[in-house]
Amino acid sequence: MMLKSALVAGFALAVVACSGASETGDGEVAADTQNMSTAIHTTYGITTFGGPGDYQTLACTGKSSRVDQQYFVASSQRYGCGVHLKLVTASGKCVVARTDDAGPATFVETHAGIAVMDSSPTVTKYLFGISDGLGNSDLRQHPGRYNVTVTKTTLPLGPCDGSADPGTSDPGSGGGSGGGSGGGSGGGSSGGGASCHADGDCNPGNDGSGMICTSGECVSGCHSNAQCPGNTTCHGGQCQ
Repeated sequence: MMLKSALVAGFALAVVACSGASETGDGEVAADTQNMSTAIHTTYGITTFGGPGDYQTLACTGKSSRVDQQYFVASSQRYGCGVHLKLVTASGKCVVARTDDAGPATFVETHAGIAVMDSSPTVTKYLFGISDGLGNSDLRQHPGRYNVTVTKTTLPLGPCDGSADPGTSDPGSGGGSGGGSGGGSGGGSSGGGASCHADGDCNPGNDGSGMICTSGECVSGCHSNAQCPGNTTCHGGQCQ
C-alpha cells in the first residue's frame, strides 16, 4: 500500500513539473514564470518564433501566430502591446513590426550574449533571408550578424526606409503606434521606402503590409484589401 502511494505521489509530481514548463528556441525548456527583461535597448539580436511547427497564441492579440498579421515581434513587456517598432539592419534593410507578444526569457538573452528581439518568420525573412531556425545559438556563434537597431515609430507595418524619419521616436520615449496629433501620417509619407518593381515587392509576407509600389519605391497605401495588414481593409487608397 505504501509503495502504491509513493508511486502515485511521484507521478503527480512529474505531471506538475511538465505542466509548469514550455519549450523555447534551440530546444531549451523554461518555466512559464521565467522572468523577462524589461530593459529597453537600441540594439537587439533577432531570433524567429511563431512559424510552421511553432504556431502559438500571441499574448497581446489572443490570436494564433498562424493567422495574426505577420509583421509581429515579442517585447511587449518592454514597450507595451500593439506598439510599432522600426527594425533596421547594419546594411539599411528596414521593416516595421508590431509588439504582439511578450518575451523572451532572460536566460535566452544570457545564452545569446545580447538583448533579443523575437520576431515572426516574415520579419527575419525580409531582413536576413531566414524564415526559420534563427535562434539564440546563432546570435552567440555569429556576433553582430543578426543585429538590428530598434526605435518606436508611427510608420505602417511592413518594409520601410532605413533612414531617420519624423515618425520615429527615441527607443525609451512614450507613445506607440497611436502616435501624437498630426505626426503619424506625415512621417509615413515624407520619405521614400524600399525599392520595388511591383506592389508584390512591398508585400513579401502572408499578410499585407499596407504598402504599394509607386515610382519604384514602397509607400503607404493600398489597391485592394489583400494589401492591408490584419483585419484592416482598403478605403480610399489607405488601409483602415
